Amino acid sequence: MPLRRELSDVLYLALGFAIIPTDLGKLARSTNDALPELRKTNQEIGALAQEARDTIPELKKTNDQLQATLITWQKTGERAKLILDKNEEKIGESLDED
Repeated sequence: MPLRRELSDVLYLALGFAIIPTDLGKLARSTNDALPELRKTNQEIGALAQEARDTIPELKKTNDQLQATLITWQKTGERAKLILDKNEEKIGESLDED
């Protein structure tokens, strides 16, 4: 003879606590009430993720431009140092004349 179990018995075995049919109705209503907010939150997270994906190329472009600027200034500084080092004596003489 097959063993027949009630839904609450099965849930009790699965969850470890008893749920009576009125609790199931409350749970279902509560879940239905929460779904619109969950959907809204999910849409907001999706929109935020899309904005992040849209922004990444601009950030990469800005980063590339900044790197190019820094390299230019580094080379300018190196060149200025070479000029100053090469002409240090002349610069010193020029300042001493005044």
